[in-house]
Amino acid sequence: EKNNHYNFYFVWAREIINSSGVENGEIANLSVNKGNNLHHLVIVTKKSLMK
Repeated sequence: EKNNHYNFYFVWAREIINSSGVENGEIANLSVNKGNNLHHLVIVTKKSLMK
């Protein structure tokens, strides 16, 4: 499941993380398909930043 690619806009990242079962405080590596380019996002939730 780690290798799944998700197509979404950055503003939806939070909802996608929640629906994917990523716990608050974890880091999610997600792929974003923008046009013909595949970009990788690393999203850190609040609890991770507060460590």
